[in-house]
Amino acid sequence: MPKEVRLLTSMDGIRGIVFDLDDTLYPQVEYKRSGFKSVAHWAAVHLDLDYGECFEQLERILLLKGPSYHHMFDDLISHFGLDHEIVPEMVRVFVDHVPQIACYPKVPEMLNRLGCTFRLGILTDGPVTVQQCKIASLQLERHVDLILYSDSLSLEKPEPALFAWFEQQFSLPGTSLVYVGDNPAKDFIGARSRRWMTIRVLTGEHADVDVLPGYEADMTKSLVTDVESWVWSQRAE
Repeated sequence: MPKEVRLLTSMDGIRGIVFDLDDTLYPQVEYKRSGFKSVAHWAAVHLDLDYGECFEQLERILLLKGPSYHHMFDDLISHFGLDHEIVPEMVRVFVDHVPQIACYPKVPEMLNRLGCTFRLGILTDGPVTVQQCKIASLQLERHVDLILYSDSLSLEKPEPALFAWFEQQFSLPGTSLVYVGDNPAKDFIGARSRRWMTIRVLTGEHADVDVLPGYEADMTKSLVTDVESWVWSQRAE
């Protein structure tokens, strides 16, 4: 069972919930695979490589090195014995592709229900255009009130100013807000410094990562959809 740390002892009552995007609302590994298909197609057309072999090799690198590995295309080119000057074009194809991805099961329905009572937002790191493409593919704009791309402010989590932005936009104090994320290295310490409640979901590549002291969330849940029942239980108290 997920461990509930409950580091915070008081809240003003939940009035708003902000979610991380990658590996919180959808599995980031599927974004990688979607991009790999585009790269494999490009390589088949422009480099005369076999589409299936190219995609399968990228899959092997992904499984071996993990989704955050930054040299997948270097390794792919080495596998085929090609010139590494090709890599930047592969990166461009990957970054510019239209992702074919979907939310974790029942996430849109959860957001619809919560949105009837609470202010909802998404806070996500990464290049703005890339994250916007993900949001569009997932059709998340219709389910939340605000989306903040941290890169648009030249910031990234755990910068407390990102959480202060939501406080200002929602006209709510941190003690009325909850942040839900998956990565203990950056998702919770900034929110907690603003007195937000924080919830870690055990999904994606960071699910088994050990947490450094001071970087804990207030509680953990197995899935992001498990957050909903906790929110309603707090409202009933």
